[in-house]
Amino acid sequence: MIKSKIEEFYEDKNFGCIVHANVIYSVMQKVHMQKPHQKTLKTAASLQKKKYRDIEKKFLIEGILPLEEALRSNYRITEIFFTHEVSAKPGIRDLLRSAENKYGAACYEISDRELRKISCEKTPQGIAAIAEKNIFSEKDLNGNILLLDKIRDPGNAGTLFRIAHWFGLGGIVMINESVDVCNPKTVRASMGSVFHIPYS
Repeated sequence: MIKSKIEEFYEDKNFGCIVHANVIYSVMQKVHMQKPHQKTLKTAASLQKKKYRDIEKKFLIEGILPLEEALRSNYRITEIFFTHEVSAKPGIRDLLRSAENKYGAACYEISDRELRKISCEKTPQGIAAIAEKNIFSEKDLNGNILLLDKIRDPGNAGTLFRIAHWFGLGGIVMINESVDVCNPKTVRASMGSVFHIPYS
């Protein structure tokens, strides 16, 4: 809307003015990038472990697609960490602005080395985020429910979440020492489906 107003103001001007208007719009929409404190990075890295996910009531999201799906859900994103290289990719700035505008998320540009410390992956995609956990009750589980018994592999659990979401199931119940749904590898393997299906 702001952009359309600026262009309307310059509609009778020459092409150079239109370009100038777009530059003004781009500046107005700039992402507020910050440099994280070491404590912030340490907390993010600790979320690789269930113990600290339970303490902080937060979990780690790795990769572009899972983060996009998180932003389409009702999960609250509190921090995003990204490298300079990934920030230049198409759509990433819009993703960061969306998190800033919707949740007031802090956006941190960090080095590849710092991201590797946060990430569970051998080759991180260049972006990770922290989200607050959602707590579901039995009332949130409706319709057909998938029961997962002793599913200990996070990749398998993520795949099953993706299948359940695809078929429109009403929830997932994890029993008998099944893997933590908020394990970063489960979240990534689900390709963001964990953000669209309740579980307990």
